[in-house]
Amino acid sequence: MIRIIPFILEIFALPYIAYTVWLLATRRNPLTRAAWVGVPWQWFGVFSCLVILGVLLFGRQLERDTGTRGYTPAYIENGKLVPPRVQ
Repeated sequence: MIRIIPFILEIFALPYIAYTVWLLATRRNPLTRAAWVGVPWQWFGVFSCLVILGVLLFGRQLERDTGTRGYTPAYIENGKLVPPRVQ
């Protein structure tokens, strides 16, 4: 569980980092207050929280396998090769 905390912090910081890169690309100084005044930074936070929620829910769906499904390797039956499958 502790491994997910830095991951979540990185996702949360992505909109702010993207805006900083945009400021640098447009030759504006991101360290000045004027560059951040009027920016809807609250929406950055809301967007980040929604992305984090989506990532966590999607990750939960990936971990959902309860072990009831099994892998059957390829085998030969009656002289024919039966391909592998996941049941």
